[in-house]
Amino acid sequence: MRCRCGQLAQGARALPPSAAATEWELKGASSETSAPRLLKQETQPPAQSLYVNISLGTESPARPMTGIFLPSGYRPQIQADLILYLHGYKLYGYNSRMSIDSYWNKARVPYFPLREGLNDAGKNVILVAPTLGPKSQAGWLLRPNGLDRYLDRVLLALMSHGPYKGIPQSPRIGNIVLACHSGGGSPMRRLALSTQRYAPHIRECWGFDCLYNGGDPDLWATWASQDPRRRLYMYYLRSTERLSKKLQAKNLPNVVVRQSSRGHNWVPINHWKERIKNATAFHNSSESTVPFSE
Repeated sequence: MRCRCGQLAQGARALPPSAAATEWELKGASSETSAPRLLKQETQPPAQSLYVNISLGTESPARPMTGIFLPSGYRPQIQADLILYLHGYKLYGYNSRMSIDSYWNKARVPYFPLREGLNDAGKNVILVAPTLGPKSQAGWLLRPNGLDRYLDRVLLALMSHGPYKGIPQSPRIGNIVLACHSGGGSPMRRLALSTQRYAPHIRECWGFDCLYNGGDPDLWATWASQDPRRRLYMYYLRSTERLSKKLQAKNLPNVVVRQSSRGHNWVPINHWKERIKNATAFHNSSESTVPFSE
């Protein structure tokens, strides 16, 4: 597989992922009842970015960290809709050591202003982004029940550190959008095709220049065909054109495949706001998923 996958600079080769025991192996797959530790938080861009210690076991040499972004004007709802974003490769020098707090910081990396784009779109949805490995390794997130366990940890973080703190009724996971760039395409596909508890909540998948694996078109066609309410959007450049057009040729009514522009690293943000604004997966804050009483 040839893939530029989010290489942002040149420099020394990344170190291999740590051989140390993962959090999964240390604690087992049982659900935890305590919230992940809050590492830090930011209020720029508004409203709030929470960084919590959820270690997937494959982040090295980056620091394990999940970013949770609450956009400006976010209203807590009984059903919390999420975008789960899976980043691409980070192979060289400083890039391999970047955790998500640097990755989506536009002052450091201009390509991925995901938080600002969510604010501009004005939707009541939470952006969740784990730090993956140098080659987008997702660790125990891809193991049986990994998605369920991960999102349950995110809910605990929201209840302990975020806008749901002090609210007696715990939120539920609403609809989920999976989004990925480049090398994040493989873990996104595996999560979408899983049979976990939260898998039926996945209503849309957005792939930004990510079809590098030979079986991708058939597997994504299977996912889209299983439920006509699902939506799949794929954007491609030259390196992913062949497989993207193979998927497009299947002519599925709930699959959109389009050519993108500019460079590989710009593909996500070229289409980010459009996808958020037009998504049908997100509940409005005034819908029957009534706000929590304050």
